[in-house]
Amino acid sequence: MDKLPPTTPLLPFATYVRHHKLRLPAQIVLAATSTIFNPSSLSSYSTPDQLMLTELLIVSCLDINKPKLALRGIQILENTLRTNSGTPDPESSTRVRRLRALYAEGIQSWSTATAIYNELLSENDANLFCMKRKYAIAKAQKKMPLAIKELNEYINLQQGDSSAWRELGEVYFLLGDYKSASFSFEEVVLHHPLDPDCHSSLADCYFLMGGGNKREASMGGGDAAVAVALTPSSGKNNLEHLKLARAHYAKAIDLRPQNSNNKAIIGLEAASAACLAWYTKFDSKNEFEEDRRLATALLEFSRNK
Repeated sequence: MDKLPPTTPLLPFATYVRHHKLRLPAQIVLAATSTIFNPSSLSSYSTPDQLMLTELLIVSCLDINKPKLALRGIQILENTLRTNSGTPDPESSTRVRRLRALYAEGIQSWSTATAIYNELLSENDANLFCMKRKYAIAKAQKKMPLAIKELNEYINLQQGDSSAWRELGEVYFLLGDYKSASFSFEEVVLHHPLDPDCHSSLADCYFLMGGGNKREASMGGGDAAVAVALTPSSGKNNLEHLKLARAHYAKAIDLRPQNSNNKAIIGLEAASAACLAWYTKFDSKNEFEEDRRLATALLEFSRNK
């Protein structure tokens, strides 16, 4: 939706967007700017609606990188609080400080934003919004150890947030800490056992912990994966990780059987080939004959998909 029909009422549209937690910043800016920046138009709404519309416009302006408009919106919000709500010092309100911190982020004034979030956390150490924003700031600055610390502090208070666990897993994965990444993705799988992408992400961790090479596997598996898999040590831990990877890739294919699930198909091929390479090099006594046959069947299956 690039533009709104001329007859779309602003308040019902904004209420709908807010209630359903939609992200439609361009449409909100298009619909609300002329009203919010026009005192006579804004005054036609009740004070709670004025505050809601102005706050929604501010956040939308920041979403589409219009910080100057957002700052004007913050000033209007402060004036509304001072005039209509009888707030003598609106700049000190939690609502305004939170928006000013978001504005500081928008202009990349990281220290200012962090200082405001720290101040809000000193008043309420369970302020989850501030915890998430501090993580976002650390990640934006590429301070990954700090980002992990901030995200872990948030998860300690909100362990049921699967999106936070997924984010943590992705950060650990990028840093090459596959053991910690696997723990995080295991939590995600517990929350979303029927999501094939969760199983694929967990399988990637296990595959790399087993000695596989992500780049080679993602480029096509098969013979390349066999060559890569010959390098792991003979420890059975490597084999167990490869088997776990194989299982989760297979589960991802089972949950999304269409041929479009290329990542899981390639992963299953790579993990199965890696298992066979391990047996060829280290299982001279044929102790794993049954699993060797299973790996062979899965390799053939993945190559025929």
